[in-house]
Amino acid sequence: MIIHRLMAQHFKKGDDPTFYSFQAEDAIRWIEQCGISLGPKTHALDLGCGHGVFGAALMKKGCQVTFADEERGL
Repeated sequence: MIIHRLMAQHFKKGDDPTFYSFQAEDAIRWIEQCGISLGPKTHALDLGCGHGVFGAALMKKGCQVTFADEERGL
């Protein structure tokens, strides 16, 4: 877990894409450590995507991602 990095980033910058990038990297690392392969055959829904950072990180792994957020009207 990277809670210390998340807290430091949040206190410095608040709600910014880097904060969510740290979360996404940590979550993807955990998913892969659980033995789940991420790639072109992986379909993901980034529900409540906000900045879309988590979905974008999954796309870098080759995943097919659908973004949905009430504020974005999707």
